[in-house]
Amino acid sequence: APASSFTLSFSAPPPLSLSLPSLPSPTLSLCIPSPLPSLLPLPLPPVPPPFSLPSPLSLYPVPPPRPPGLSLSPVRPACSSSLSFFLSLLSCIMSTGGDVGEGGDSLLRVAAHVGLQALTAGSNFACSPVSLRAALGLVAVGSSGRTLQQLLSFLGFPHDLAVNDPRLAAGRAVVASTHRPVGGEEDEKTHVSLVSGVWLDATLTMNQAFKEIATSIHQADAKSVDFLNKALEVRSDINTWVEEGTNGVIRDFLPVGSVTDGTKLVIANALYFRGKWETPFDSSLTFDSEFHLLGGGSVRAPFMTTTPNKLMSMSSFEDGLKVLRLRYDVDPIDYSIRVALLERYRDWEDGDKACLEIDAELRRLQKIFSMYVFLPRERDGLQRLAEEVSSDPSFVHRHRPTQVFRARTLMLPRFGASWGTFDFSGDLRDLGLPLLFSGQAELHRLTSDASEVGLSAVLHRATVKVDEKGTMAAAATGTELMGCSMFEDPQDEFVADHPFLFVITEDHSGQVLFYGHVVNPLFE
Repeated sequence: APASSFTLSFSAPPPLSLSLPSLPSPTLSLCIPSPLPSLLPLPLPPVPPPFSLPSPLSLYPVPPPRPPGLSLSPVRPACSSSLSFFLSLLSCIMSTGGDVGEGGDSLLRVAAHVGLQALTAGSNFACSPVSLRAALGLVAVGSSGRTLQQLLSFLGFPHDLAVNDPRLAAGRAVVASTHRPVGGEEDEKTHVSLVSGVWLDATLTMNQAFKEIATSIHQADAKSVDFLNKALEVRSDINTWVEEGTNGVIRDFLPVGSVTDGTKLVIANALYFRGKWETPFDSSLTFDSEFHLLGGGSVRAPFMTTTPNKLMSMSSFEDGLKVLRLRYDVDPIDYSIRVALLERYRDWEDGDKACLEIDAELRRLQKIFSMYVFLPRERDGLQRLAEEVSSDPSFVHRHRPTQVFRARTLMLPRFGASWGTFDFSGDLRDLGLPLLFSGQAELHRLTSDASEVGLSAVLHRATVKVDEKGTMAAAATGTELMGCSMFEDPQDEFVADHPFLFVITEDHSGQVLFYGHVVNPLFE
């Protein structure tokens, strides 16, 4: 191996250890047999002798960030008919020069808060809290002072968290261990990937430390571009990046006029998720039925259903709320590696040399992705339900199904949830990030010319479609009561024939990938 790197191979789960001589910046590569990834490069911090490390010092929490050697570009399926579930999300933060104008689970609260506005407008809605979180995590890496403290608090981290802590790239925990080649086969399991990008105007200098953290931990592309003279060309390049990152679903995301010669910074990320239901619906059983609209009236929509006595996970609560869980198909076992540095001193035959002992642990970790459908008892009960989530995001996690039984009836409409481009900056400012949009954001870790950079907008656009095989969805984020009518419903039935709320989560971490509601399943 080169003098600056060492390779450790094993064919069975550890414990194991490896001694390394002192190096300015050594790299440890764990070579793991199939079916695990073949190579996981793990950068170690510079530790000149004598060593002075806490014991143990975790390089990153389980699960680890995606290995730099793996491609992050979403792979298109061989044919559209093989696509059972597809979710594509993008978050992007834009900044302009000078002052800016008005515009756990803080981000779920933000999503629910904006969802209430969509509900008032009579629209279906979709948003990605984890995508917004990933974008704000990158902003935190470039922040300092009170701005950083506010961001850390908003994201649920301690105020003394280091900006190079991998927890700021929490969204990567969702995709670690689930990134797989997409072959377009009908039996293909869940596929998740996350890509990020940073575009800084060439008149400013990106701090090297920010660039290294962004590229190594957040796996982001960091580029210097000419907004001043080539704004239209840069906008086109970013839109192409968005289109590729969302597998072609989001096109022309940044509209004409959104990127100008005054733009200084664009930060973006795209989360791509696709798979199929663990138990697909039989399309031959789909039939048209009435879907009751808010405030009265109805439409006929295609409803997916199952044969009687199918096992399903559902819970009913005291207020009449029913919650259905639909799992997505995943590989049964995924793995992650935890590596800790321990302070050790050993004698080598050629003299006394300080060295490191690396303790590696192979852990079994299963990713579980599910959609939860929250159906209020009242046909006009969506408003109250959405307000409940907006005021208390933990409501979503506390109302997950705990029962599995044979259902007499299951009816869920095919639906599409779409939300036009919307500026989230006002909601983020009102719900915990006033400094970020005050024109006085401290972004000194991003660029030494931070006085010229201020956040101007957080734009978001989302689309989701659900059918018998699963879901197809895309979202993009960019930073540049009514009367109630009651109905009787047996406990062993789930009939979603009126407006409902849905979330898509990774159940192991509890992260909400997607949040939305449906007021009319015929809306695109």
